[in-house]
Amino acid sequence: RIKSDKVRVYEIAEESGASSSKVIAKAKDLGIELKTSQSAVSIEDAEEIANYIMTGKSRKLPKVEEKKKVIKRKEVYRVHKVTKNDTKKLFKTSKLIIVKSKYSADLKIVSNNIKDNLIEKELELSEISENVRDMSINEKREDFILNSYPSVTIEIKNLKTIKNLKWELQKEVGVYAIIGENGSGKSSLLISIAKLIEPNIFHLELTGTGYYEKTEINYIINNKEFTWIKNKSTNNNWRQSSQDKYNMPNKIKGFFESSILTGTRFDKVDEYIKNELDYRKEDIVEEGSAFIRNAMNYILFGNRINSHKFKNLFKVNAVRKRRNSNNSKNDKITYSDKNYSYYALGLNNDEYIKEHLFSTGEYFLLKILKFIDNFKNLEGSIIPSLIVIDEVELSLHPLAQVRLTEQLKVFSKRFNLIILFASHSLHILENIDADKTFFIQKDDLDNHIITNPVHFGYLTSKLYKHQFYDKVILVEDELAKMYMEHTLNDMAHRDNFSLAIIIAGGSSQVVKIAIENNSEKFYGDADLMVSLDEDKKEDCYRQKRYIKWSHHIPVFKNIENYVKILIKDGNLDFIKFIESILIKSSFYELKIDNEGDKSGFKTLVAEIATNVISRHYNNKDNSKDYAKKMLVSHVYNCHKNLEKQNDFVKELERFFT
Repeated sequence: RIKSDKVRVYEIAEESGASSSKVIAKAKDLGIELKTSQSAVSIEDAEEIANYIMTGKSRKLPKVEEKKKVIKRKEVYRVHKVTKNDTKKLFKTSKLIIVKSKYSADLKIVSNNIKDNLIEKELELSEISENVRDMSINEKREDFILNSYPSVTIEIKNLKTIKNLKWELQKEVGVYAIIGENGSGKSSLLISIAKLIEPNIFHLELTGTGYYEKTEINYIINNKEFTWIKNKSTNNNWRQSSQDKYNMPNKIKGFFESSILTGTRFDKVDEYIKNELDYRKEDIVEEGSAFIRNAMNYILFGNRINSHKFKNLFKVNAVRKRRNSNNSKNDKITYSDKNYSYYALGLNNDEYIKEHLFSTGEYFLLKILKFIDNFKNLEGSIIPSLIVIDEVELSLHPLAQVRLTEQLKVFSKRFNLIILFASHSLHILENIDADKTFFIQKDDLDNHIITNPVHFGYLTSKLYKHQFYDKVILVEDELAKMYMEHTLNDMAHRDNFSLAIIIAGGSSQVVKIAIENNSEKFYGDADLMVSLDEDKKEDCYRQKRYIKWSHHIPVFKNIENYVKILIKDGNLDFIKFIESILIKSSFYELKIDNEGDKSGFKTLVAEIATNVISRHYNNKDNSKDYAKKMLVSHVYNCHKNLEKQNDFVKELERFFT
């Protein structure tokens, strides 16, 4: 999609918080003739008009000697919004102001009684736009200003294929994936989230007329409601509901990349930079960011040291005189200096490639890294930035997708980022944590349902057909999978088959997917066995007519519960086993008797990981994984010669023969 270089009146009105008629009137003051809300001007003129509306200043205004007036102390005003570049904008006392507060703390609303120190000195009236006193439709709502990362709930109603979809925005740093079949509403959801980053995104992405008569996109931000509509009453333009008490707050710091149809990675680049801007000696050339160079080499080629393609990545800053686009036919042509900046890859002493001529995957990856690079010095920053990307895997080969996911996880923690994307790539999804994966699907009544957490095996069963497997075994969780692997390793049949043990996440999902596989053939012609924990075995027996092969894991209730019983009963073999790991008496200090089965197991895993194993592993997550493996291995050894384990093995042998 090629974006227009023109901006329409209604868009200027939306950005500046004014009515279209006011935009037209103020443009006339600057010598710019506009007739309707659909009239368009250049980007430069749009910025000039918006700035004039909000500040009362413009370089296009006729220079007139005016006597400066001063606000008297008795004329009480209050500060509406304070930014780094505008510390003197005043509004009437009817406005609300929210003061700064720490991240995750409740925002505070200042009372209407302004303190004297807010207007300690007299301010020149000429610095206040007369428009401040003109109350437009938008200005009648009170302003709601964010100074910390907000709590946000988004509810989408009657948008395209979505009847109703509710989403709570993530507040913890990390990498999150939204998964769903084509047409499930993923892109619409991402655009709705992106509204928090780019206020004008609806005008760019949700275009057309006549399709949105019943559409509502509702935001609840820190318990305040903001509803966006587009219908005949709004002249088919996106507008905030007139019933709202507050204006939509200022945007969250972040980056949004849309789909293949509308995303800027496939947008028209600056043709002047791409085709005409040649290097000159006076241009300032600096070495590209080491962060970007290293990340490009590693993600694309897998080795920071031996891959040299992007070691010669430079940043070029150029100044050129360009014709002003706001000259009318009768005006004298004028020129002004304009700044251009771009990345270039040096090939040799005489040749280079501009970033716009990189391969599609390289160019898109560079764009993401350039954004992250802006925040690489913000370690410890209180408020996280939000990155939203649709179709993140496009134009990247499979191994690059894996390494990109790996690095995004690192960057999210290091630079305080919340990264949210949609994808269909198995290479990406298998590297996203289950609790950070969200699966969108429709139920029988066409309502949208979001499932979380979602395990990789469950996703693959819904989105792909594994026709290369001979046998598939569905289990509930990671511990059950480990126990199953121990059992199969002691059997002779496993080597003769292509086998997958898949975590489907909970007994109900395991049973559901097994039943649906009869008609959907998620795994092609593979034979399917269901193996639930013992405390959930009845779930499987109730559906026996739909499930051909099934047998529960032969451990009392479940592995977590069994470990707790060993501790509670003081099992000597288990205590000796744990002591051999901990090498100290801290085991006896574990307070897990009153904890639930799962919590007690987690406590023990954390104790083992913290006291011993973490000394031998790079991070705590690896040490916890190894602790689980050791505990499951012990549980298996306790059961391997029991009669119920022998029955379990016999059923598996029947399944394989």
